[in-house]
Amino acid sequence: MNLFSIRTKTEKIGAVRKDERGKPATTDQEFSDQGLLKGYKDTKIIGFRIWYTSKNITGIQAIYRDSTEKQIEGAAYVSEASKSQSKEELFHLDSGDHVKEICGFLDKDEKYVQSLIITSQKGESKRVGNSTSESKLFKLDINEYEYPSILYGAIEKQYGISILLGVFLSVLFNK
Repeated sequence: MNLFSIRTKTEKIGAVRKDERGKPATTDQEFSDQGLLKGYKDTKIIGFRIWYTSKNITGIQAIYRDSTEKQIEGAAYVSEASKSQSKEELFHLDSGDHVKEICGFLDKDEKYVQSLIITSQKGESKRVGNSTSESKLFKLDINEYEYPSILYGAIEKQYGISILLGVFLSVLFNK
């Protein structure tokens, strides 16, 4: 069984704030693209590769762009077994655009992500996965001066893969 979960937590870390949703299990293994992006300035998420089944999201990979317009692919947080049993969807934005909003639907117990809805600064939108009449809407708390800059979360390997999705948020400063 492939599971994807999100916890609820917001904290400020200096000028960076992170927001999380869902209920992680004690067996979850944390992951983050933060180390991969060390040395890059002002990274913004410009896309996602998402693996999913008819019931839930099974894996995720973020795609970034830094202040020099260099594109960086984050790590793929999905097992090989999940890849072979899942559909894959790519959401990638052109230069000058970036991910602005991340929301989706959790199962009725708020343990697993059934679908994700990604919206860009310029209004391009992509929905991946399915929801049911019992699904519960979630939305990461991103204000008008912030943008998602680093993917982090947790994988539960006990049942294949379960991902807890969170995004570090960087504050945009007006000049």
